[in-house]
Amino acid sequence: MPVFVFGESALAEGIGEVLSPIALPVAWYVVLTPAVSVATAQVYAHPDLKPNSKTIKIQGFSIDGLAKNAANDLEPVVCRLYPDVARHLDWLRQHGPARMTGSGAAVFADFDSEEAARAVMAELPRTMRGFVARGLDQHPLHDLAH
Repeated sequence: MPVFVFGESALAEGIGEVLSPIALPVAWYVVLTPAVSVATAQVYAHPDLKPNSKTIKIQGFSIDGLAKNAANDLEPVVCRLYPDVARHLDWLRQHGPARMTGSGAAVFADFDSEEAARAVMAELPRTMRGFVARGLDQHPLHDLAH
């Protein structure tokens, strides 16, 4: 999964301990934030948690392949325990491929343009909250640190 560590994008492999730098295309995100607090320890200890995701390796990695094959093993358990997360995810999936962040509760989908992301946000039901964010490949202060 792509992560933002040490001021620039990286691909995290394994359980997040192996990091490889990676350049990502510009993307815009709709992030929905259900009004729940996920108990991460409860999710990790849940008997239904099964690590089923296909391992993603830096060799042969592509953004398109990630979008098609990305999975979050925690998502089914979180959605079962927190129906509001599932509701937000289901709504966002009407507008494109959506996933849950880490152990939740936020969910997100990426879009090619700010206009597309803002158009989705304009349809957001009043019972949900969220925001639009531009993806960054490098932290704005990265060059000051080096």
